[in-house]
Amino acid sequence: MSLFGQVLGEHRGALMLAVTGQHRTTHEITIDLTGVHYIANSALAILVALANYLQPPQCLLIRATPALSLRERLTAHGWDQIQTLRLIDELPPSSWHARPSSISEAGNTGSA
Repeated sequence: MSLFGQVLGEHRGALMLAVTGQHRTTHEITIDLTGVHYIANSALAILVALANYLQPPQCLLIRATPALSLRERLTAHGWDQIQTLRLIDELPPSSWHARPSSISEAGNTGSA
């Protein structure tokens, strides 16, 4: 599951419903937050609650940019010790392209 923009406290219910359904079908639930520039602590707490609910070998894998400071935030709450929660620091999607202007240089001005 990939999320973008801001993940606010008001999104907690929808986030919980979307993610909990996945625990029945897979051992590794991946949440991609690389397109997120803000996540509320209450939304992060929902992800932590889900990770606490999982039983090994199941795990919640969170991909996020270092700009969200998730590693520090998880550590501050003691959540970094949860065995079923893994965090991977990644670059945001916008930095994946070596030349961000290459689309316009190629003459592609259409919208998606």
